[in-house]
Formats: sequence, C-alpha cells, structure tokens
Amino acid sequence: MFYKCLLFLLLGALNASRVNWRSSSSSTSASCTLPELKHGRVVVRGYRGKLIKFICEKRYELAGNKYATCRDKNWDVPIPVCIRPGCARPNFENGIQIPTSNGAWVTHFCLPGYKLVGSSVIYCNGRQWNATPPICIDSSEDSSPALSCDFEEPDLCGWTQDEMHDFDWTRFNKKTPSSFLLTGPSYDHTIGKNGSGYYMYIESTSRLKNDTARFMSPVYSQSLSEDGCFSFFYHMFGKHINTFISKHAVLFLRVNLASGLWSPLSKL
Repeated sequence: MFYKCLLFLLLGALNASRVNWRSSSSSTSASCTLPELKHGRVVVRGYRGKLIKFICEKRYELAGNKYATCRDKNWDVPIPVCIRPGCARPNFENGIQIPTSNGAWVTHFCLPGYKLVGSSVIYCNGRQWNATPPICIDSSEDSSPALSCDFEEPDLCGWTQDEMHDFDWTRFNKKTPSSFLLTGPSYDHTIGKNGSGYYMYIESTSRLKNDTARFMSPVYSQSLSEDGCFSFFYHMFGKHINTFISKHAVLFLRVNLASGLWSPLSKL
C-alpha cells in the first residue's frame, strides 16, 4: 500500500510583545459570542476582548488553533477541541488512517477509485469518538486525483489542511495583505501579472515562533511511486524571519536585505 503526503513546515523566529491574558466571565467578546471549549477554557485578551486563547484541561491536548480573532462579528478560525487518547481504533477499509496525538485524532483518506462518506476526521475525548467513522465506497467515476494543479478552483485539487497544525495555507490572488513588508507574490505564476489567478501561501506576519502550517496531498496510485516526484513553482520573499526550515534542515535563506529575496540553500 502506498500513499504520498507532502507536508510544508514553516518555523519562523518572530518578535512578539508581551500579552496579558484574563479569564472571561462574559458571554461575548467584542462583537463575537464567546465560544465554549469542552474540557478546557477560553481566555480573553484585555482590550475589548477581540483576541481569545484556548487552553485545555490537564491530560487533554488542544486540536486546532490556539488563538482566534473577532472580525466582522465572527471568529476568524474554527473553534478547536480538547482531545484525549483512550478510544479503540475503528475499522476502516479501502483507505488509509493517519492517527496522531497517541491515537486521539484520526484522519482518513480513501484509496483511488473510492469516495469518502462521512467526516474525514474523528477525535476521542478519552472515552468515545465524537462521530461515527467514515467509510470508503466504490466510485463509478474516475476519482483519481489530478496530477497537476494550479489552484484556480476552490476544491484545491483534493489537497487539504492539516487540522492539527497552527494555521492554514490560504488560497489568494494578486498582492498579499503584507506586501508592504516585501512579502509576495504579487500575482499568480500560471496566469501572469495582468491576470487574477490564484496561488497558495502562508501569512507569517502575525504568527508565533515554531507555528506550523501543513498542506496535505490526496492519495495517489502506487504506480506513481516509480520515477515520480513532486514539482512546485515557489516564491520566497520577506524582510523578516530570515530562514525557512523543514525538520532540522535549513531550506531557504534571505540573501538580499534590501529586496527581501530568499534563495534555496542548495544554490548558495
């Protein structure tokens, strides 16, 4: 059995000002309703409560974003959950299970030719799963994932965010919101400068040191494992952070202080 899953990992050293947190007894934060966190608590930042932090009880692990910001009367990220191992691994046929957090969080992928029915992710509260495990059913149509993708369609060609990471990859077009810091790109590679094509990027200006963003591929046929490889167009610009690290290896370094240009370490 073969599957490919490509993980992107950004480890950035960012400067952060000191933040004081307080527990909130109010049911609202700014103009957003304060969410509930089962087996945990929500802590509100001082001024107007626009920023909240999620903390799980002892022996529970937070699955999802640690922080949320109130924007336009809605929280900008999905509300996380507190998980704990203790549930027996469910049966799953014609697919692949990826357990994390000592088996408390399980992600499911179907093999080519099968379609997933149900939630791709289930989690354990220490005693029971939050939902019935999904199943993989025969698909009459060709369900093999695309071998090339330009991210012009919202379905992202079957690529998915890892719900256990700290923040998401974003589908965007034109200039990034932090372009004034010399980040990029300014336009999509596929359609070009005068078009409105989309690309995937990570916004690191508001992140904390060692925050990670993982973007996972669909499951590909085993036949592609011979002489197969992933190839990507990339754009690395930014005045800050200075390095891009995967596991313990430095992949990119900032080489031009004025323009913010980064270069692969292998080409230096």
